[in-house]
Amino acid sequence: MAKTSFFPPSLPACTRRTLLAVLLAAMLPACSSFSTPEPPVADSTLVEVLVELQLVSARSDLYRDVPPGTRDSVLVRHGLTKADFEAAMRYYSEHPETFVEIYTNVLDRINEERQGE
Repeated sequence: MAKTSFFPPSLPACTRRTLLAVLLAAMLPACSSFSTPEPPVADSTLVEVLVELQLVSARSDLYRDVPPGTRDSVLVRHGLTKADFEAAMRYYSEHPETFVEIYTNVLDRINEERQGE
């Protein structure tokens, strides 16, 4: 049975090993835990913001009396810009399992507030 190789057979064995080592070294950072970026907004801050935004949205749907700019004021109150919030949403769209945890906390907080009424 003939051996199959990723590299052409005319390439010397030492060159093949060198190329393989370079390829592996180039791919190593992708496997490293150091390459995982931190979320642009702290999880606890994002939970607070999402709770408020959800309540603003519900009030708007029910009463249609939410002043323009309310969403932006929620962000400002938590020290965020629209760009910060959008960056956080992009981050969590790439990390859906983490976003599920955050949104579970959001729903828990809303339910706690509802129980306290």
